[in-house]
Parts: sequence; structure tokens; C-alpha cells
Amino acid sequence: MNFGTQLRERREKLGLTQTDIANRLFVTRQTISNWEQGKIYPDFNMLVKISDEYKISVDSLLKSDGQLKGYLEQGKDYLPYCMGYSS
Repeated sequence: MNFGTQLRERREKLGLTQTDIANRLFVTRQTISNWEQGKIYPDFNMLVKISDEYKISVDSLLKSDGQLKGYLEQGKDYLPYCMGYSS
């Protein structure tokens, strides 16, 4: 199951609307819609917040969609710096 489908199904299972989630994550409803449709992906920091709100592990989200994994790997030089790791 891809990332967007997993988000939509999990949101619906939790009984939440796109607006509910958008308000909790401080993004627009359109952003939630774009994630669910696979038009855009969140960054790593937002992925952690999504994981908390949807009550699903980051690991599950990453493993669900190879394209998401590739998208996040594009920022691999940036992520270690932000997270306090050195190369």
C-alpha cells in the first residue's frame, strides 16, 4: 500500500477529516489532500508528527512507499546535520 493510501485509510479509521488532521499538524487541508493523492511528500520532521497523530510508526510509513523513502534520501546530507549527527 502506498503512503497516500495508508494515510487516507488510517485517517478514516480514526474518524478524522482532512481538516482535523490539517489543524493538528498546522498545515492546510490541501496539503493533507496532496499527501493522500501522492502529489507531494512531507519532510522527515513532518513524517514524525504524522506518525504521532496517526498512531503509526515512522518505519511503517517509510516501508509503505519506496518513492517516499527516495524523496527523504534526497535530503540525507541535511538530515544528519539537523539531527546532531556528523558524517
